[in-house]
Amino acid sequence: MDDSSEVGHPADAELDAARRRARPVLLLVVAATLAIAASMGVYIGQWTPPALFIALFAPFLWLIHRGHAWARRLIAAACAALGLWGTVHGVGELVISFADVQSLLNFSASALLLVIAGSLHASEALRELGELRRNRGRADDWKSVSHAAVPADSTPIDPPERKAILRHARWGHLASISVLVTGGIAWLLFAVCTVWLWQIGMEALTQAAHGMQSSRSGITGLIWLLAFLVIAGFVPVYLLLGYLALFLAPFILSMPIALPLAMRWRQPARFLILRPFNRRALSRDLTRILRDEVAPLGHCYTLADADIRIPPLQRLPLLYGQLTFFTFRQRKIVTPRHLTALSAAMKQRLRRNINWAVSRNKLFPVASMDAAWQACVERMVGECHGVVMDLSGISENIRWELELLRDTGAVSKTVLLVGQAQVEVARTALTRIFGEPPSLVTYGPGGLDAPGTLTERLRFVLKRDTGNSASCV
Repeated sequence: MDDSSEVGHPADAELDAARRRARPVLLLVVAATLAIAASMGVYIGQWTPPALFIALFAPFLWLIHRGHAWARRLIAAACAALGLWGTVHGVGELVISFADVQSLLNFSASALLLVIAGSLHASEALRELGELRRNRGRADDWKSVSHAAVPADSTPIDPPERKAILRHARWGHLASISVLVTGGIAWLLFAVCTVWLWQIGMEALTQAAHGMQSSRSGITGLIWLLAFLVIAGFVPVYLLLGYLALFLAPFILSMPIALPLAMRWRQPARFLILRPFNRRALSRDLTRILRDEVAPLGHCYTLADADIRIPPLQRLPLLYGQLTFFTFRQRKIVTPRHLTALSAAMKQRLRRNINWAVSRNKLFPVASMDAAWQACVERMVGECHGVVMDLSGISENIRWELELLRDTGAVSKTVLLVGQAQVEVARTALTRIFGEPPSLVTYGPGGLDAPGTLTERLRFVLKRDTGNSASCV
């Protein structure tokens, strides 16, 4: 990394890439804005106010596109306030006028304002663009946070015995199965409640619509149905049930299994997983090996890619309050302070234990912008007790990571994996970097060639640096 470059003012290519990721959200906002202007023109019968509305809105959209966070927050707050007020007013008009054209236009414009507000608030792409643009740190700032605050050697981990490892694996597998089973039951109940609410809503609507105008068009009737269901409280209840079924119920019902495990596991080790990116078949095989061989020893962290990542639904800001505790969700590393926050989050034992218990693959993915990934790897190498590195695809980034392990001495706590077909290529690359290549653990589509080898090597890595300490179970 060039010390003279500014992280706060990244290359044009990085900003352009961030703007491309934010473009779909901005296009949605532009379309909603034009639809509001059209509704306004039809509603009042004049086109001068809609033109002024667009002229006022356009500079803010340009500022949002440039990455100004204050413009995004201002427009989101204004649209939310106007949308809520317009929705209440529009519903009242629908009730009084039995959904005539003007009341429908007012109601639709208010709904579009809420869509704009929600899109601007919830878009992670726009948040990333704003933070990328306003970060004023230089490369020295990344360098200052890339070093481990507390090296792993200062927090010794006594490796558990084989029986304890098998017990962790069984309880973790049982916890993940309980999440799937309870989630299936919750979704079945959710489907039953959906049918029940629909029947009740239709009966209530039929009774309420008795004696009303019978000549309303199909779209008008649909709008009226939605408005009535909102007034009657059916839609909020339905959304609440969906939230309970999707997130809360599986977590709460699995807690009798997950919580005792989380509390008893007093010294989980931390492992960094280094691997080739965007290799779907390789990621699938590696994930299975890590879940069976490494996860019973502790928490596994890896940089996110297209195959191993946090699901988009879990990244919605509106769900932060619950999901940050239930499942691992670390915000994308965009600024140096985010890397410091990641370091602190890795040390939250009880919360990470719960995340581990309810996770299916037992992997904690960490998303990072391109300018931050090296600092992120360097810090996690220092703060993790062990490193597992897959050499099944040698790239420039893999070579940089191998050189980092060599220069920091972390190769002594690293176990190297490689696919059967890539053994010779990996040994050639290791010979260039280390002189004498370290030993390799090989695997194929069915798993490790020698099952249990990876676990035993990691136990040796932990035991060599720890001496005698309290049991981890």
